[in-house]
Formats: sequence, C-alpha cells, structure tokens
Amino acid sequence: IVITVDCARSDRMGFNGYERDTTHYLNELVKDGVSFTQAYSQAAWTSPGVISTLTGLYPPTHGVTAQGRSVPKSVHTLLDGFKERGYRIPNMSYLSVDQNFKNIAEMEDTGIDITATDEIGQITKWIGDNHQDPFAFWYHWRFAHLPYNPSDHKRVFPPASNLEEESPERIKTLIQTEVLIPYTEDMEWTTEERKWIDALYDAQLKHFDDDFERIRQKLVQLDILDNTIIIITADHGEELLEHGHVGHASTAVSSRHFDEHLHIPLVFLAPDVIQEGRVIDTMVQQVDILPTVFDMMGWDIPETVQGRSLLPAIQGQPMEDLPVYAESVEGGYQSKPKQRSTFIRSVRTRNWKLIAHSS
Repeated sequence: IVITVDCARSDRMGFNGYERDTTHYLNELVKDGVSFTQAYSQAAWTSPGVISTLTGLYPPTHGVTAQGRSVPKSVHTLLDGFKERGYRIPNMSYLSVDQNFKNIAEMEDTGIDITATDEIGQITKWIGDNHQDPFAFWYHWRFAHLPYNPSDHKRVFPPASNLEEESPERIKTLIQTEVLIPYTEDMEWTTEERKWIDALYDAQLKHFDDDFERIRQKLVQLDILDNTIIIITADHGEELLEHGHVGHASTAVSSRHFDEHLHIPLVFLAPDVIQEGRVIDTMVQQVDILPTVFDMMGWDIPETVQGRSLLPAIQGQPMEDLPVYAESVEGGYQSKPKQRSTFIRSVRTRNWKLIAHSS
C-alpha cells in the first residue's frame, strides 16, 4: 500500500520531532518501522512528484511536467510490477481519472465515490471484501490541501480549538479557497493569523493520522498486516508563510523550491521485512521508492529506473547522500499555456541548494 499525503511536510510530523500531536498513531508505529528524515520530492506540485514515486523516474524522463501530459505506455510502474505477478490492483485514487495519471497501471474499478462523506470507509470495505487475494494499491489522501478545512478536526489546536472564537476574515479565505489569487506574498499577515494557519494545517495532518489508523486497523482485523508493506509519503510539501506565501505551485500559480515545498515524510512499515525500527537521515527522494519496494519483494529492479534501493539502509547498512533533483513548471497544475515552458529547477546536497529559473 502506497499512500501519498497531499502537501505533507516532514517537519510537521510528530515522529520527526514536531511538538504538536499531529501524528499520535504513527508515532508509535514508526518505532518498529523506518522513517527517512531527509526525504525530498521531485517537484513542488502533485503530478510529477507522484509519478516519480510510482515510476522511479525524474520528471524530465517520465514527461508528466504539466497538465494534460501522461506517462508513456512503455514505462514500467510500481503497480505494473505487482499486476504482472498476479496481484489485484484496485483503483483507490480520485486522481486516476486525470490525464496525468492515465497510464500508471491497468486498475480495476472499485466503485469508490470520492464525493461520499466516508472515503476511508469505502476503502476499508473493499479491503474487507477482497483480502483473500493479494492486492496492491496507491491511495492519494488529499485533505491537507487548501482549502484548510479539515472537517471536525479543525478545532483541535489553538487558536482554532476555541469554539467561541471566530476565525479572522482572511483565514476564512484559506478555509474556503483552493487557489489563492492575489498571491499571499503580497499580504502582511498578523501573528494571530499565522497561528490560525498553523493550527488548521496541523489539524489536517491529525485527520490523516486518524484515517490511516482506520486503514491499518482493518489489516489487523483481517490478520494480513504482517505480510503487508505500507509506505507513507507525500507528493510535495507546503509553504506556511516561511517566504511570505501559503500553499504551493498549484495553489497560487507560483512555483518555488524551498525546503518547505520539497521536504517530505517517508515511512516504511513492513513487519515481515523490517526487523528493527530505524530513523535514517540519509538524503533520499521519491525516485528511490519503486526500487526499494522491488528490492523488498526480491524482484529485479528495471534498468531504466533512476532511483536506488534504500533496502540496505533499512537493514542497517550505511548509504551515502546523493544530490536531489527537482523540477516544476511555473504554475504547477494551474499553469497557463505560456507558463508550461517556464521551469523552476533545483539541485540539493546536504549543505547547499541551487535553484534556477529558465524558459
């Protein structure tokens, strides 16, 4: 099971040292799993980052660099690897209908209605009804994305936890709006507004933690947890006013490559494979996920894959840092036609980052 959490920042995870209780359930699980504290995305918006996760290829190679583009059918994806070996591949993600995700795998229809109030309930029901067969799926949890309106979790942290306090007027915009124009960097934000932004965003991560608990508990109930590999990561990060902005490329038609946009969580939970919990600070990236999974399964890694297997690090062997490459079109998914030829590219090492803009 691969779960990509939209807009999830590594530094807002409790298991990575964040002071708020955003990931209460995951914090305990990671003690018996593996967390990579220096994981990075290949782009500052959803499509290229997720496609890199599912293919092990950098954006210039897989080609999904703007809206309307698809992976070539010749590309061998993570889900293809399981399907070829007899696994059922249920379609669990609303993104699969988008052109960007057209060729990631031949998936079976699950009938999941993303407009229904309980998407997680539908997923756990499918697992319960079909767990006799081996299965593999990718699920994109989308609720940490703007608008910051995380259901009944939104009042968990102060000041949003104060039921009697009304949110500031501009915060209501963040609760209601998916794309912010004019850019928030042109605004002056008060200390109180910043606290509200942090509280609402953090509450959404707690919402994910609760949803993930429901999925995992279903695996426990069905007695299939021990031979299930679960990977939790993100498509990209999220800026929360570190550089004057709220969101990421596809929320304000403005791409940036600061660490808050690219530094993501990466957790492997695999009781049958991971013999000892580890926290690993080696620099890793989305393209490393596919080869790691294939290596865990004992399968040959396709020669075309551009990432590397992280299984040696998971098993306790030292691994060196490799530079992280990321690439985003100027406006992400919301890019206008002219913007789709303007790129923000970055290369990051342990101590340095180069960010370049080019047309």
